[in-house]
Amino acid sequence: MKLFKVRKSSSSLQVFNEAEELIGVLLFGFIGGFNEKIKIGDHLYKIKSAGFLWRDIHIFDQSGRLVLKTDSSKNRILYYGSFTEIYTYEHTGWLKKKLYLYDNKDRIMAEILYKQTFFLKEHYSIEIDNDFSNDLIILSVLYLYYSEISNG
Repeated sequence: MKLFKVRKSSSSLQVFNEAEELIGVLLFGFIGGFNEKIKIGDHLYKIKSAGFLWRDIHIFDQSGRLVLKTDSSKNRILYYGSFTEIYTYEHTGWLKKKLYLYDNKDRIMAEILYKQTFFLKEHYSIEIDNDFSNDLIILSVLYLYYSEISNG
């Protein structure tokens, strides 16, 4: 498993790999839920909330094509690349909140861990399967997890 680190600022979450190279950035708008984006290299993806109580997310590339969407009622993520990939996710824990991402063969692809220290400092870490390399899915799951943590 590869261990990624997450650094938080007031308007973004930056994800770094083990070699401290920037993988991507989650950019947040001034008003929560509006103008949120994922930046991976030179590519910018727009995040839109959808569904009941805006719990689902749709992610569009720069040309406006839907590349990823979540289905929170079934805990699924649908990625539309050269072919459609389906992932499921699961939230666990109360004090040490974790999110697991599974592929269609129920193998763990990613695990996101959240801890809050006594001084209310937040720590996120991501463990990724060695064979898994889709940065957009990793950042999308982190966004989904972060929005769940932020909203209670």
